[in-house]
Amino acid sequence: MRDQLSAAVAAILGQRPELQLVKLADGAKDNWRFLADELRPGEGVELIDFFHASDHLSDALQVAYGKGSTKAKAQQKKYRTILRDEQGGVETVIRALDYLKKKHPRREKLATELSYFRNNRHRMQYAAARANHLPIGSGVTEAACKTLVTQRLKCSGMRWKTKGGQGVLTMRGQIRRSISQTPQVFQSLTFTPEPQVAGNFGLDGEVTPGSAVARDVLAIQSCVQHGGHRVISVERSATGAGGARAHRRRQKVVRSVSDGRATIRACAEDTERSRRLKERPGST
Repeated sequence: MRDQLSAAVAAILGQRPELQLVKLADGAKDNWRFLADELRPGEGVELIDFFHASDHLSDALQVAYGKGSTKAKAQQKKYRTILRDEQGGVETVIRALDYLKKKHPRREKLATELSYFRNNRHRMQYAAARANHLPIGSGVTEAACKTLVTQRLKCSGMRWKTKGGQGVLTMRGQIRRSISQTPQVFQSLTFTPEPQVAGNFGLDGEVTPGSAVARDVLAIQSCVQHGGHRVISVERSATGAGGARAHRRRQKVVRSVSDGRATIRACAEDTERSRRLKERPGST
């Protein structure tokens, strides 16, 4: 999984070198062993998810002032704002927690939370990140995992192999992405049902010449409006071997994406129903 993620990041930055890499996670040591030491070390901006940091701040203040107390809530609101909005706000938070630790030396939780902020202070420069329009929370990505993957692949009784699951998710992702595009036409996107390294393909369907992806792919070429539904045109491109061998490959591809085609229809219907519900008077 780590190798796949590293390859995916390399592929994306290879095509879009102007993008800013942001490494965003909670404070778990295993996360940062990978993000800081293995994933393009020395590159990008490292940030602790602000809402995880806010939870740690709340825990520390509740230990000091009493769980659920008015004082704890007021202090949490004050220092949460400082942490997020002020340049060097984490240093103010550290000084406040250090004072409380000295005032309550037997409350070990305070010492633990103080260490958390000290160890991660360089990853809590939230005001600078916001000034550069960088994300400080991972909620959008976590929500995408749930709505794009979990809702489709983790229904009752479902079991997936890599080929089938990837096929469904590739097409589902294109349908979801189309909602915000105008006009609703995709650039060519290539897909192979065989497990491949992310470096073989990238954004906008670019393919490494001579790769397995280039030899045997499905091209999702367009998404158009038809009868109120989104229709995806699927074609196969075989640029490698021909004859019976290519025919066997084609049959294998068709079998592997049969569920994906059904998914296209289901997702199109879901999208249309959602659109109609939003257009009803009084809907938000």
